[in-house]
Amino acid sequence: MKWEWERRGSRIKLKNSKMKKILLVLLIWSCQSVGTNSKVDNLEGWLPYENSQIGWNIQYPSNYSIMPQSEIDMIENRGLNALENSTGENIEKNYENLLWIRGAGMNGLTSVLQDNSSFTDNEIIQEEEEADSLMIQSIRNQGIRMEYKFDSEEIDNLNFKTFKAKYFSREGKVFLNQKSFDHYFDNKQVLSITINYTTDSIGMELERIVQTSKFIK
Repeated sequence: MKWEWERRGSRIKLKNSKMKKILLVLLIWSCQSVGTNSKVDNLEGWLPYENSQIGWNIQYPSNYSIMPQSEIDMIENRGLNALENSTGENIEKNYENLLWIRGAGMNGLTSVLQDNSSFTDNEIIQEEEEADSLMIQSIRNQGIRMEYKFDSEEIDNLNFKTFKAKYFSREGKVFLNQKSFDHYFDNKQVLSITINYTTDSIGMELERIVQTSKFIK
């Protein structure tokens, strides 16, 4: 199987996406707010979340908890510092945190919404290439070995670009698995959902959370 790296967004947003990705490598999992959703039947024992900006409805098991904002800030700052050390540039956060939840250990889900409306399609495509080398270098600077690939899949009739990675310890053991799902809406808003898991069974549960998402216009 061929493993590759892929990341998307605008120049600044790419860098913040990389920041987010490094945060994930540094054990990111969490959530900021919870809402209610009367339009989707609740799964037994699952809690609802709704974002009205993009009509996103999602449910997650009640044994997952929302990460406190103080912990989110700490993780984001670590990732921001890692990126700034790699680029030698000041990088500003310009995405909105949505649902961040965590289970035991490193298991959890994060989601952010980015606005790329001020960039042209060509600018976004051009920055994709720069994103690859910046992300790889940032991860290498953390002394982390990884295997990765990208693909796509459909969720509620929307196409998502996916990124799947394994991260290895110095002893050569996988300490974290990760999968990201990115969808570009017509208004150039980008929803990025990432799951982190340490076992296949937990990975299947977290993927179910994402794959049962509903997008109501």
